Amino acid sequence: MNCTKMKKYIFNLFVIFAFCSALSAQDKDRKETIKSLKIGYLTKELDLTIEEAEKFWPVYNSHQRNIYNSRNIIMKKFNSKLEAKKNYNSLSESEAKKLVEKDLDASEKVYIERKKFLKKLTSIISYKKILKLQIAERDFGRKVMRKFRGRK
Repeated sequence: MNCTKMKKYIFNLFVIFAFCSALSAQDKDRKETIKSLKIGYLTKELDLTIEEAEKFWPVYNSHQRNIYNSRNIIMKKFNSKLEAKKNYNSLSESEAKKLVEKDLDASEKVYIERKKFLKKLTSIISYKKILKLQIAERDFGRKVMRKFRGRK
């Protein structure tokens, strides 16, 4: 086994170990557990080299934080506005319009962030792996949703 294959093998073992640890860790917060599972799942699906992984994960994590922040800020305002009014029926037309426009602004910010992310990714991984990433993210989301539906 050459050095590159050995490094990749060790890296994959580490990811599997982290994945299993995340499953069995009862004291972890649910979000952290899901995040760990997602990292393991994406790593397995993308089959990143060590060099790709070293460059990929900081860019990916930064992108995820930016997306979360863009969406979270808008949703907090949206939810607090609805809480204050008790439901959307008591909103005035202009208040509803502002909320819809803020949602569009957040969506636009997410779109711009995704374009920046894609541009950064193309210098790290191939378009085939970018496509694999998009498919793996969707698949992971579906699996998580199925898991939570099964619990309720």
